[in-house]
Amino acid sequence: MKNILRVLPFLFLSLTLWARQDEPATPEALKEETARIAVVREAIKKTVMIQVAKDDSFIPLGSGGIVSADGHIVTCAHVVEAASMVGVSEKDAFRVVLSDGKRLEAKLVAKNSKNDIALLKIEAEKLPHFDLSEKRPAK
Repeated sequence: MKNILRVLPFLFLSLTLWARQDEPATPEALKEETARIAVVREAIKKTVMIQVAKDDSFIPLGSGGIVSADGHIVTCAHVVEAASMVGVSEKDAFRVVLSDGKRLEAKLVAKNSKNDIALLKIEAEKLPHFDLSEKRPAK
C-alpha cells in the first residue's frame, strides 16, 4: 500500500496532463499541476483505509479522513455498516491503516445513518489531520 500511495501523485499528474493534451504545456500549467500534486500528497497523509477482522484476515471496508491530532476519523456510515455484511458486529473493533502503513485498532464512537456519517477513534497522538475549523477572512 505504501508504494501505491507514493505513485498516486504522479499518476494524478499524468492523467491531468493527458486530459489536457490539446492545451500547450506552459510553465504556468506545470506550476499549477505541481501545486495540485502537493495538495494530493498532503491529503494522502491524512487519509486511512478502514478494515474489519474476519477469519484470520482483514477485509477492507472503505476509507476515512483523520480530523484530529489525537485520532478521530470521519467516514461514511455505510462503511462501518458494511461490517455486518461480512458477518462482523459494528461494535467489534475496526482496524485502520495509516498512510505510512501503521495499523491501529479503531472503535466506533458515533454513527448517523440518515446523514451517512460515522466517527471512529484510534489511540494516537500528533497525527496529520484535516483542519475542519471554519476560517473566514477578516473584513
